[in-house]
Amino acid sequence: MQIMDSRKVIFLDVDGVLNNSDTKGEWDPYVKIDDKLVERLATIVRATHAEIYLVSDWKREWYKDNKAIQDTYADFLDFKLAQFGLKIADKVEGGSCTRGKNINEFFKKHDVTSYVILDDDDYDYYDCGHEANYVPIYAAVGLTDENVKTAIDILNDENKTI
Repeated sequence: MQIMDSRKVIFLDVDGVLNNSDTKGEWDPYVKIDDKLVERLATIVRATHAEIYLVSDWKREWYKDNKAIQDTYADFLDFKLAQFGLKIADKVEGGSCTRGKNINEFFKKHDVTSYVILDDDDYDYYDCGHEANYVPIYAAVGLTDENVKTAIDILNDENKTI
């Protein structure tokens, strides 16, 4: 069953991608998202029309269809993304340490033609065959302009197959 229109997917981690060592907490000292890093994510989405799927630990209390039971982190994430016209399509099921495997399971249920993984940790991405689509982010800096260019190139490469 195909449940998404877009064939391009961004698998998004939050900590170390949308925040960095300089990001200040707005709602809580531990709930941090940097506007300039979200703007960079928005640049990727605008250039590729990709959908965002959470692989981050922030997904634990994020709910696509029941916002009333979300925690502060998930509400804040939705709020910050919405400020830049972004929305999370859904989350990838499975545990945190098996993100690569979880993405492979995702592919069994969804028709995806291109994808990128934006994460500051490689988990099992290399073991699961995602090295060409994994854009490593340096956590102290977060999503950079170079990361944005790489992600756009990967997502818009019509010759690439998964």
